Amino acid sequence: MKKLLKKEGTITLAVHGKYNVPYFDCILESVKKFIPEYLPKYPEMDRFGTKETFADAIKKTGFKQNCCEKICFQI
Repeated sequence: MKKLLKKEGTITLAVHGKYNVPYFDCILESVKKFIPEYLPKYPEMDRFGTKETFADAIKKTGFKQNCCEKICFQI
């Protein structure tokens, strides 16, 4: 992805975690029970579930001037 971006461009990413969206955890637990390796080649789906884990992953990619904010919306 980094190769496709402009050198001084901006990218915005959004993630959600099971701690703020508990019904995802309910759904995924059932899926994992019946299909234990439903994505065997990939890391856990909730690996970016916290602001810190997401920010660390972005820093490791080599992007500069990173800003990671937690924004909670309520309906």
